[in-house]
Amino acid sequence: MRNFLLLLSIPVLLYSCGEDKPNDVVKQPSKDGSVEVGITTDHLNTDKDVIKITYTTWVKNVAISSKTVTDTVPALGMYDAETGTTDAYGDPTTVKAKKEYEIYVTVK
Repeated sequence: MRNFLLLLSIPVLLYSCGEDKPNDVVKQPSKDGSVEVGITTDHLNTDKDVIKITYTTWVKNVAISSKTVTDTVPALGMYDAETGTTDAYGDPTTVKAKKEYEIYVTVK
């Protein structure tokens, strides 16, 4: 009986360990009083990437200031990306793709 209850509890424990959806993701920032930050990366050439950070300050639904900072950084190189298709021999096909920077934001 004890083993049976243990087996029944395993699916419940696994289900409860599932990834929760983040509750702090917004589709549209509040424009009543906030600072909006947008970060983009573009590939300039094979050796350089460009990072653009745009800051917009909102007060009472009016953008009172906006500033864009651009920085050139070294490119991360290339990697083999699978296309999701196979060739005539059944082998997965790959293409060369540029590596992307991972972006982390710390808010205090």
